[in-house]
Amino acid sequence: MPGSRRYADPASFLLIEQAWAPQRVEFCSLVGKPADGVDALAKADNELHTALGDLEALLAKGAAGEIRLTDDGALIIPPLTAEDIPADDVPRTERRDAAPLAAGLGAGGGRRPDRVHRPPGARRGPT
Repeated sequence: MPGSRRYADPASFLLIEQAWAPQRVEFCSLVGKPADGVDALAKADNELHTALGDLEALLAKGAAGEIRLTDDGALIIPPLTAEDIPADDVPRTERRDAAPLAAGLGAGGGRRPDRVHRPPGARRGPT
């Protein structure tokens, strides 16, 4: 397709070095990452080792219903439980009772055949 960038070099989507340099510090502060690559890698390495330590502690417990390893080494991660949100905290647009069906409309939103409005004497369909 003309103008398609589907097979373009991914680097062509990036800012050039001269355009990125002035924006780097601001961007990194917005996303909470170090601007220096060496510092960013060290921070990521620390985060990884902390997360792995937490996982090892969970696996050591091995309680049913929690993250655990089976005897053959398969990792079991149970489904997350849903958080109960009080009805008062749910925005009105997300509640089912926010928009009751209007009179004359069916469940699918179309007109109901028993509520078709025609002038008296008018027929349905071509004459």
